[in-house]
Amino acid sequence: QITVANTDITMFGGVSAMYSAQNNDHALRGTGFSKDGFSVNNVIVGLTKPAQDGGIGFTAAFGSWEAPTVVASSKVVNGENVVGKNLIGYGKTTDFKPWLAFVTYKPVAGLTLDAGLLWTQFGERPITILNPHITRGVLFTANPVLLTGARASYDAGVVKVYAGAGKAGDYQLMGPV
Repeated sequence: QITVANTDITMFGGVSAMYSAQNNDHALRGTGFSKDGFSVNNVIVGLTKPAQDGGIGFTAAFGSWEAPTVVASSKVVNGENVVGKNLIGYGKTTDFKPWLAFVTYKPVAGLTLDAGLLWTQFGERPITILNPHITRGVLFTANPVLLTGARASYDAGVVKVYAGAGKAGDYQLMGPV
């Protein structure tokens, strides 16, 4: 994280890449065929300014990312080699575009109002680098991970409640029909 020009704005992001060396295809041994490969899996950059009591903040993150899950490869998640529907409902994950963009209003301590392109409150995070889990679970594509809408959260110290309304993408396994 980098603080931008002595302000409350923080820049965040990351890049992850992979090189794989594989020499176990016995049928092609001695032909010069190699399955070695290099790929950039994630590129994400964002800005955030936390809302203070009585103020407004924002968060925005742009990037592209690979989305393998426990049960589906990145190609399947992005609608390649299947019925042509991506499972995220917001287009291909490998396209560079906004994956998080919302404004936050905090009228009083404990109450937060968010509106824009939001991630679900609980569960998996769409951007691999920002996902707290080591891999995506089986239900990653079974419920919406991105919503366009609004939500209100209230933190009373011992309990936190939230309510919201939003629209998921055009197609997800359990998205709108």
